[in-house]
Amino acid sequence: SSKIKFTAPEIAENGKVVPIKVELPGIHASKVKSLHIVTEKNGNPKTADVFFTKHNEEVYFQTRFKMGKTQDVTALVVMQDGSVLEKTKNIKITIGGCG
Repeated sequence: SSKIKFTAPEIAENGKVVPIKVELPGIHASKVKSLHIVTEKNGNPKTADVFFTKHNEEVYFQTRFKMGKTQDVTALVVMQDGSVLEKTKNIKITIGGCG
């Protein structure tokens, strides 16, 4: 979805610390139920689950995680109306971080 701003390196030199950031500029967090990060080839593909409440204003999540190999990383945003926004980036890993 073009509504998701998904920032991550195209190439991560070290798979032990891969930074990502997910934002929904211009969308109030009250319209968002949850955000999920999925790494398809990691041992545990469900990398992060973030839940929003009425007390949140911005939809913003930033973290670092381990990746063992080059793979697609997907951000899934579940809206309060039940619709799902999705954005995927391929991140190339030169030195694996899960071994």
